[in-house]
Amino acid sequence: MPCVIFSGGMICDGWAGEGKRPAAHPNLVERRHVMSDPQDFFERHHAAYRVSRAHARGADLDTLASAMAPLTGTRVLDVATGTGHTALRLAAQGAAVTGLDPSPAMLREAEALARQGTVAVTWMIGTAEHLPFAAAAFERVTCRRAAHHFTDIAQFLQEARRVLVPGGWIGISDMTAPADAIGHLNTLERLRDPSHRQALTREQWQTSLHSAGFCEISAEPSTEPMSWQQWLSPVSPQEAAGQQALAYLRQIARPGALAELPDRFIKHRLVIWAQKPQAPLP
Repeated sequence: MPCVIFSGGMICDGWAGEGKRPAAHPNLVERRHVMSDPQDFFERHHAAYRVSRAHARGADLDTLASAMAPLTGTRVLDVATGTGHTALRLAAQGAAVTGLDPSPAMLREAEALARQGTVAVTWMIGTAEHLPFAAAAFERVTCRRAAHHFTDIAQFLQEARRVLVPGGWIGISDMTAPADAIGHLNTLERLRDPSHRQALTREQWQTSLHSAGFCEISAEPSTEPMSWQQWLSPVSPQEAAGQQALAYLRQIARPGALAELPDRFIKHRLVIWAQKPQAPLP
């Protein structure tokens, strides 16, 4: 496996599973014609995510870490780890963590953050839909604030189930919205960030996890009021994407909705976790 070695850790790129790497999802090429690659967005904004207090200390991180406990001695894969805030938190609680992300720029930020602390994480380049690991390699799989970028959530869940040991747990935190507002949320997010694919409702996540073969599904929703500019960050309101997103916000703003005038946005989040069955499904 070719690796780029950094002080205090390593970033690896390569398929470490058995046999041939799975083929790309057939919709991937078509989607790339209409949506930008997430790496384009994160190559521009990686430094902002490294210093983001919300990503480093958000309440959803506490909920996710609690749901995945106990962590001491467990092997954890943090998918789409970004600048590593979740991976480092889980490692600090005693887990042996591998942080996986498709963006070298984000992983370099993660490695820089890791050097500031005392915990070790293995950083590796890879995608959620094709996890480069053998079956039953981890006791936990986590993914925080990233699944809305995935080209195929169903395939990610199948891959997560494959790399989990029987009885292992998956924990996901992501943006969401009520069923009557999820369409507006996805439109907004695609204007702000063209690499956004799809945020799911709580019910859609529950159905997806069940369809992927998970059981013991639990969920904890939350809301976080913020200003429109806080929601827009790290995109600038002076950018074309920022201007388009703010214009749409003004169009849909109404009392009790995702956006309210003059400057209030309700961020909905969902932490959801589930178990891979102890015994194979019949």
